[in-house]
Amino acid sequence: MPHLPVKFHPIKYISLVPLLFIATTLPAQDFTSLSKYIAKQVKKKDIAGLSIAIVSKDSLLWEKGFGMADKTNQIKASANTVYPIGSVSKIITASVVMRLVQEGKVDLDAPYTQYVPDFDMQKHFDDQISFTPRDLLTHFAGIPRVRALKNHTDHPEPFCGLIEEGKEEYLIAPPKTLYQYSDWGMALLGCLIENVSGISYEEFVAKEVFLPIGMETATAYPYSQIPNLTKGYDKKGKETKIFTTRTLPADGIKASVHDLSKLLQVYLNKGQASPNRFLSEQLVKEMLTDQTKNFPLGLDHQHGLGWFLGKYYDYTTTYHFGDQLPCIAGIIFFPEQDFGVAILSNTYKPDTGMKILYKAVDHMLELKSLEKKAAPKPDRKKISTNAAIGKQFQGRFATPIGVIEIKQKNHSKMKAHLWAEQKTLSGTLYNDSTIVLRKMGAKILELKIKPYHGEDYLIYHDFGKWKLAGKRIKEVDIPKEWKATVGTYKVRDFEGAYEFLTSYKMYLKDGLLIGEGTTIYPTIPTFQIVLRPINNQQAIVEGAGGDLLGETVPLESYQNKPMIRLAGFDLIKQ
Repeated sequence: MPHLPVKFHPIKYISLVPLLFIATTLPAQDFTSLSKYIAKQVKKKDIAGLSIAIVSKDSLLWEKGFGMADKTNQIKASANTVYPIGSVSKIITASVVMRLVQEGKVDLDAPYTQYVPDFDMQKHFDDQISFTPRDLLTHFAGIPRVRALKNHTDHPEPFCGLIEEGKEEYLIAPPKTLYQYSDWGMALLGCLIENVSGISYEEFVAKEVFLPIGMETATAYPYSQIPNLTKGYDKKGKETKIFTTRTLPADGIKASVHDLSKLLQVYLNKGQASPNRFLSEQLVKEMLTDQTKNFPLGLDHQHGLGWFLGKYYDYTTTYHFGDQLPCIAGIIFFPEQDFGVAILSNTYKPDTGMKILYKAVDHMLELKSLEKKAAPKPDRKKISTNAAIGKQFQGRFATPIGVIEIKQKNHSKMKAHLWAEQKTLSGTLYNDSTIVLRKMGAKILELKIKPYHGEDYLIYHDFGKWKLAGKRIKEVDIPKEWKATVGTYKVRDFEGAYEFLTSYKMYLKDGLLIGEGTTIYPTIPTFQIVLRPINNQQAIVEGAGGDLLGETVPLESYQNKPMIRLAGFDLIKQ
């Protein structure tokens, strides 16, 4: 990664940054109860440090740090503590791309290869590789989630190395077909930015985003060059390494909540960064417009250009969350209600972090005397499992949480067995073609079947949206070459990357070839996949909508032992 050139060091520009907004702060007592609540949560949940900021389009309303940024040296967290912002970095990258669009240097609907002609990947479909910058910004380009090999390491290689490394890898689908949240895809946008601008991503983002917006401590440069940077802490409060990442444009930016408050204000002001315009009002409007509603499997993803779109009660909201382990990040704003919230924490407790963020949102709605109206309950009736929809649900589905096998239990109930977790849920069918899965009476999942091109996709209801959850598993004959892969595996060479894949095994179960592994990455520490061989040397990871799903896994031989490649890792049978 290049060294930080002095002429573009954000700290050097502090005196040159225009006064963006007059901080006419609300009376302190307006946030006293919120402050007490956050302090209590930080202590109760053993969060080492957390920072939060709340803004309107014209004002910094409130910002504060809680706990410690560095427990060893007793440095308190503040609004100016710098944290890795994880996937919130994608909003920075999207903003850079839109700056290039504004300058007439990038067409969102031109083929990506127009800007990065060296790009190529393998595919199982006949169409030409034709995805666009717009497809990458919405995660509908067909790019896999991430190439994990070399991604998390103390000394990441340049992310544009993915162009060459990806030439032997496979796309998961044609563009505009399947949603696959992709750090890899966002890194490809970073390569576009470098090719079009002629300078490094790090330098360009400092010049084109941080400087004009006034994000004084934000940087895309390595950790060693950042003052006021937090330490990282695990769930037990022990200091731990902060992961560094290769996919810099996807999740490698570092910033404070004060920096993020200024980013939020630009979008609340429809692109204005007083006294200059950062983006045209029309381009901001396009960024905040659902790009995927007309896609066959766009469902309710409601994805803008970089931003996620949605509803919180009756209120339109725009947001992005992320993590760079063990740190978490979140930004959210309400254009019509004129406020936004940014939160950063150095302890991996995302549930608590998001609980605090939405408590701040609720606090702002209360201050503005705005009602929270719950969505009306669906008007539907229970139906017999003997109905046609009951038969449609029966079968096995590959999902991000492993295999879900749905069967009829009796005339009124279905049952769903979660293979990976070895749990069984009770299911009730309704006349709106949904099944609601419950455990001890509590609703766990609400599912529907979405047919498309002869396949049955499983979709689930989440915060008012229908999203992709998986796909019905196709049973195929398993060639003897793949049957011989059954056993335990080890990574051949981590090549300097963090050794977060701790175990992996392959086994046969009820006619399916299953892969199962454990990882130190804490979101899903155990994962389960179904491999569907398409020939003697390749298999597809069944399913859609989650990490690894849809990827191609090659089978090779290493020292007369089976070797598979998963997310870039060579795994050798022991």
